[in-house]
Amino acid sequence: MQKQCWNHDHVRSHNSEKVLQMTPKEFLISYVKKFNSGDISSLTSLYETEACFVSQEGEVVKGIDNVRQCLQSFINMNGRMESKVIGVVQ
Repeated sequence: MQKQCWNHDHVRSHNSEKVLQMTPKEFLISYVKKFNSGDISSLTSLYETEACFVSQEGEVVKGIDNVRQCLQSFINMNGRMESKVIGVVQ
């Protein structure tokens, strides 16, 4: 049985009030901007402390320290992230 890693009813982050005030589109724009600037501290502030993340190897890692390592490895590849919001279903 696979563990549930995320439940939108319990979103908490280091910066939760600001995150919860964003629309989904604003969140994606903010995420992409933080990723592309390489601002790992600001990027990880969008995650809750027990967040899960799928690593480059396809492994699910849990916890903010592990998420930080995975995100940093993606940033270190010098790639650019793009996002285009076509629609939002709420």
